[in-house]
Amino acid sequence: MTLNSVIGKYAGNYNKLFSPNNFLSYDGKQWKVMQKIQGTKTEYFENLASALIKENKINFSGFTEFLIKFNSEWSASYFKENQIRVSCRNDHQHTCFSSKISHTCFLSNFFPTLIVIPVTTKDGNELTKLYYSAEVAYQALKLNMMNSSANIQDVCNSSKAKKIGKAANKQDLTQMLPQEKIELMQKVVEAKFDQNPYLKKQLSETGQAKLYEATQDKFWGIGIESQDIDVDNCCLKDSYDKSNMGENHLGNILMTLRDKK
Repeated sequence: MTLNSVIGKYAGNYNKLFSPNNFLSYDGKQWKVMQKIQGTKTEYFENLASALIKENKINFSGFTEFLIKFNSEWSASYFKENQIRVSCRNDHQHTCFSSKISHTCFLSNFFPTLIVIPVTTKDGNELTKLYYSAEVAYQALKLNMMNSSANIQDVCNSSKAKKIGKAANKQDLTQMLPQEKIELMQKVVEAKFDQNPYLKKQLSETGQAKLYEATQDKFWGIGIESQDIDVDNCCLKDSYDKSNMGENHLGNILMTLRDKK
């Protein structure tokens, strides 16, 4: 059976598909539902996400509902297995995040969660694409806007996608203005959290804390070295000089989305 037909059987009842006794499996010829998974639940979702992206399976009935349930279950298992506690609090009225800070890594664009965003091709057609993470989505859409021939839609690795995107910045391609980059990132980040209610709830759990992307990037983040971060408390060390902080556009986008009523 195809992946579409198996998932289609559970349309309207995806809780049953992701119950402890129902998981999808591929034996090299066909998809089927099995009652036991190999490895951890997070690894199961990781492998299935790769299959969905490779086959670009987004055309079956009820896909939106499936995507939301899939992402929420995937993130919930990741949080549980990695003992992530979003409610880490400090006295600094801010929270640092990056892919390397475990308790706030979900705020990073590198965090795995499937994202669907329409894209307009060079010939004017609109296609709906499935991406592995916000980073992959942003870099793929950026390359499309820059008229690059690079295709990273199938990439299931955020670091690899970022490297390809950075390499394109050095090529003789149509370059994007800073505001165009910010508007594109807003679109991607909103899709990430709209299509994953579990992560949206975790974002709200950051309260009113200022969110700083604690990376060396001074455009998207605050431009900081790892030794200046208190990883256990997800905050800046007291000795850090804030006078030279970067623009923190990703942090600002997240705060704006979190504070929307």
